Amino acid sequence: GTEFLRLLHSRRLVLSEFSLALLLSLARVQRFETRAFDFLRATVLASLRIRDTNKGAHLHLGGDSPERNLDSIILTTVRNSAFGWDHVVQSLVRLGTSLLDA
Repeated sequence: GTEFLRLLHSRRLVLSEFSLALLLSLARVQRFETRAFDFLRATVLASLRIRDTNKGAHLHLGGDSPERNLDSIILTTVRNSAFGWDHVVQSLVRLGTSLLDA
């Protein structure tokens, strides 16, 4: 758990559907809970800031933007929670409420 969080913080591990589900599962462990949610919240908020900054940009270089990619990663994880990924539902709800408070 500690190594996984360290890899995510150092950006050596890319956030994917699987790593997000793993991080949400890890967030259910009390000693990793705060660090996991802090990382997720900071990642989502940074993505939203980038999106707001790029809204006014007149030049678009194409390709998948990181914030759109994060949207699809989260949505895929939410969809997969209906197919046996039940262990992430509680953490997804908690992430959602913490983002509403932000």
